[in-house]
Amino acid sequence: MSFDSIKTKLVAVLVLVSAVPLILSTAVSFFGTVSDAMDDAGARGLQSASLVSSKIGAMFIETYAGLESFAASPATQNFIASPDEETRNAMVVAVDKANAAFADGNNFILTGSDGEQLIRSDGKGLVNTTSRAYFQAGMKGEKSISDVLVSKATGHFISVVAAPVRNASGEVIGIVQRDYDLAVLQDMVKEMASGDTSVIIIDRQGKLLTHSGREVSKEEDRVDENSYAFVGKALAGS
Repeated sequence: MSFDSIKTKLVAVLVLVSAVPLILSTAVSFFGTVSDAMDDAGARGLQSASLVSSKIGAMFIETYAGLESFAASPATQNFIASPDEETRNAMVVAVDKANAAFADGNNFILTGSDGEQLIRSDGKGLVNTTSRAYFQAGMKGEKSISDVLVSKATGHFISVVAAPVRNASGEVIGIVQRDYDLAVLQDMVKEMASGDTSVIIIDRQGKLLTHSGREVSKEEDRVDENSYAFVGKALAGS
């Protein structure tokens, strides 16, 4: 999967410069040179967008590589095909080790073909995910990045990166996934923002996902931003 396709799939998880700083820059520029101020604001905005989207792209490319490597392990395939307590402890250790390699505090999960989770690296309660689009895509043999979801286990906003697990015959027997707590993106945009430029991330429905200037932790915080022309253009890829 290419970097460009990940950016499109993730959301137009594409980083947009907030309209407010741009409007302020335009207003101030009436006392100077309008075109210079606008060019400067645009350049800084594009730089922030490029930095954040590059970090996001690299993060998900790395995640896919890790998931596919774990899914290809005969130990993983054997356990998902026939989960039992005898091999469970060894697989828990393997999941924890694989997850620790990412060093980002997120969660690693194995799920069987019936949608029942088998192992979670965070040790929380196991849930059934048959209703989730990422599980359905995985069972069709597809890799996926989900829309914004509310975790059934934690109640947090997450985005799920999932890959199918196949047996030696190529049959899909389950999925392996990582749940990304979207608070990680909140921290990222705060680091990228400056005094006069805010950085936001919009999901592919045009709803606010993260904002460097305020907390987005509840569904009511996820404001619909489709009324802004620049949001529509970004989501359309223009």
